[in-house]
Amino acid sequence: FILPFEICKKMTQNGLTSVLKHETIWMDAHRNQDAERQYQENCAKRSSSDVPSVKSHVRSHHASHVEGKPVSSLVSDIVNAREKIKNILSGDVKETNNSEIVQRLQKLSDENKEMRKTMSEMSSKIKILEDIMREITLSKGDIKVAKPESVKPLNAAKQNGPSAADDDDVDLFGSDEENEDDARIREERLKAYENKKSKKPALIAKSSVVLDVKPWDDETDMKALEEAVRSISTEGLKWGAGKLVPLAYGIKKLQLVAIVEDDKVSIDWLQEAIQEHEDLVQSVDIAAFNKL
Repeated sequence: FILPFEICKKMTQNGLTSVLKHETIWMDAHRNQDAERQYQENCAKRSSSDVPSVKSHVRSHHASHVEGKPVSSLVSDIVNAREKIKNILSGDVKETNNSEIVQRLQKLSDENKEMRKTMSEMSSKIKILEDIMREITLSKGDIKVAKPESVKPLNAAKQNGPSAADDDDVDLFGSDEENEDDARIREERLKAYENKKSKKPALIAKSSVVLDVKPWDDETDMKALEEAVRSISTEGLKWGAGKLVPLAYGIKKLQLVAIVEDDKVSIDWLQEAIQEHEDLVQSVDIAAFNKL
């Protein structure tokens, strides 16, 4: 775009060129920026090309060292230091792994020893308890046997006549009426003792059983089931408290206490009697059993 000569002439006449002399705008800035960019790119390319050359130089020095050629001592020291560091690091890792395994094995062996020790202590305590229970049962048996033994001297006196202590006091010149009186007194005492013994109530062995009665499903009428179980009655059987215990999925079981006399009621018979209600009862289990 070129201005005509007349216009330029008029501009000079009007003094516009003098104004442009004092203008601070840099019109050729883009050219300098392009030149700077190219310079920086060339510098970057040179630096990147210099790095592999340095690496190749180090490798060549290392190779020459391996072949026995003279090399820089600094490069060889660096290579040796790197190899030593690698060896040390690999050795430390193995040692730490081995030490951890040894520690775990030692811990397991210690725990095993402690468990064996506790088991031996428990077994010794169980043996002591068994011995104590055996002594208690034997002592109870001795007490039961001792009661009829107290009667033996009286029976012996009845059969064999007066004892040696009575013989010392016997009056050889006494009458037969005194001997008859003594025999009559002994007989009365024996009868009184036997009557007293017969009136004493005998101990009845009883047991308390907790039964778990399970229904077929959650639609079973648990009230009817409890009534059916309690309807079972016999001599020596007494029903106790009962409750419903939840199992799963809305199903509940009936937990019922029964007190039975061991000589009159069998637990197996009681279970079979409950299971006869097949429409309501699925199974019967013994949850607890205690002697009274």
